[in-house]
Amino acid sequence: MTISAGATGAGIIGIEAGATGLEFSSGERVDFDPAGAPADLLQRIADGVPYVRVVDGTSEVIESVGLYASMVAEAIRGRGVAEPVALAVPGWWPPQVVAELANALAGLGVYADLVNDAEAAVAGYQASIEPLPDTVAVVSLRSRLTSLVVVRDCATRPRAVPSPRLVSSEGGEHLDAAVLQHLVRGLTDLGDEINVTSSETLRAAREALEQCRNLRETLSRSAMASVQPRLPGAERKLLLVRSELDELADPWLEAILRMLRTAIEQSDEEIGAVLLTGGLAVMPVISQRLSADLGLAVHVPDDLRLTAARGAISLHPGPRRRPSGLRSWWHKLRPPHSAHGAEAPPGSGIPTRASALVQR
Repeated sequence: MTISAGATGAGIIGIEAGATGLEFSSGERVDFDPAGAPADLLQRIADGVPYVRVVDGTSEVIESVGLYASMVAEAIRGRGVAEPVALAVPGWWPPQVVAELANALAGLGVYADLVNDAEAAVAGYQASIEPLPDTVAVVSLRSRLTSLVVVRDCATRPRAVPSPRLVSSEGGEHLDAAVLQHLVRGLTDLGDEINVTSSETLRAAREALEQCRNLRETLSRSAMASVQPRLPGAERKLLLVRSELDELADPWLEAILRMLRTAIEQSDEEIGAVLLTGGLAVMPVISQRLSADLGLAVHVPDDLRLTAARGAISLHPGPRRRPSGLRSWWHKLRPPHSAHGAEAPPGSGIPTRASALVQR
């Protein structure tokens, strides 16, 4: 099967590369194997930190950028995608990291033009919605992290500025953990006997977290929703209202505000608006809170899944020849470096440890 770019760009495929999978401009999504890589792989790539995999007591050191390249290449080949490809990668990555990933993909036979996903989001939003101010802060709200990149020259060719580029290691999964803890507290207060330290409960927590993600998405559209967590000992349904979710998200929202204030202070150009990307941008409280506290217009794309993938198409430089004679030097370990243009804001306090997801 060959995926067609359709109306968004004849003969060009737009793809957004994330921590958990790829979003294609055609509307398809390919998820990575959740057991195949660490949750913080994107950060490891940025910092030049390898992944140590232990199998049957034997440890193996794997270069993070090579591991990610293999995941991306497998997903692209598995969907029968033909060249040319415009691949949107994390905008907060340093240029040398992007270059290493491009070479790693080429070493696997995948020749993609890599573009900054913040630039791609701006291009995609303006192509489908409306023009943006000349300089905007693109805030990406993902399942495993939150990042901010300032993009200028939006009216011509969007360009991400080198600094500040900020990233926090908290995202939707951490908010889901907070929701699950909130539900467990409510059930135990009502008399349900949930042993939060038992191995059975901890094994069931993954499915319960998926319920919490669905609950969070429902509360982004509705004022209230009910749920019965799939946990041993949970016998009742709980009714949650949107204000409860907003309260649980407040520490994370404060961290986002700190990132934006830092960007406003450090940016050489006046930031005229905020563009939200990523699945969590559907939560109304986020745009409302940011607009009220910062006095800036906050823009949210109509189709959050496809904005960057389709925007990447317009940033594609056009047909090019495959490089020849590339050496597979990318698999070697390299000295660590920082991915941040400024210090990332402190953690928001939302729980992150998987073993503590259902602790009171």
